[in-house]
Amino acid sequence: MLRQSLFLLLGLFVGFVACRLSHKTPEPWIPVLEGTSFVFFNGPIARALETAQTANERIGSGQEAEAQKELRKTIESVSRMQFYFVPMSETRQLVYDADRLFYLGRIPEAKRKLGRAKDFLLGVGQAERHRLRKPANELVLLLDELLLTIDKAPGNAPAKFQLVGDRINLMLLKGDLVLSGAGLVE
Repeated sequence: MLRQSLFLLLGLFVGFVACRLSHKTPEPWIPVLEGTSFVFFNGPIARALETAQTANERIGSGQEAEAQKELRKTIESVSRMQFYFVPMSETRQLVYDADRLFYLGRIPEAKRKLGRAKDFLLGVGQAERHRLRKPANELVLLLDELLLTIDKAPGNAPAKFQLVGDRINLMLLKGDLVLSGAGLVE
C-alpha cells in the first residue's frame, strides 16, 4: 500500500511538473528596435525650411538667380525625406512589426511584413539613385537571409532580426553620409 501511494505521489508530481512546463509562458519579448528615434528627420527638414526662407527673401529683393539656387537646395532636402528617410522609416517599422509577429508565432504575417520592407528598400535603391543602390541592396540581402533563417533555422531568427534592425537604424542615423552626392533631383 505504501509503495502504491509513493508511486501515485510520484506520478502526480511528475504530472504537475509536466503540466507546468507545457504551460510555461514565453520569456519576455525584448524588441529588436528599442530606442526608436526620428532625430534623422530634423536635419533635412531644418535645411528645407532655411533654404525656402532664404529663397523667399531673395525673391523679394530681386535676387532671382540666388533664390533659384536656394529653392533647388530646398527641393533636394525634401527629396531626401521622400526618397530615403520616409521609406527607410517605413522599412524599420515593418521589420519591427515582423519581429513582434515572429515572436507571437504569426510567421506568415511576419514574412509578409518583411516582403513589404523589401519593396520599400527596392524603391530606395532605384537605378537613378546610384549612391543608394548599394546600401539598399545590402539590406535587401540581409532581409533575404532573415527570411531564409525563419524557414530553415527559426531559432536563429532573433539574432538575424537584431542584425537587420541595427543596420536599418545605422542607415537612418547616418543618412546624410549615405546620401552625400546622391543627387536625388535633377
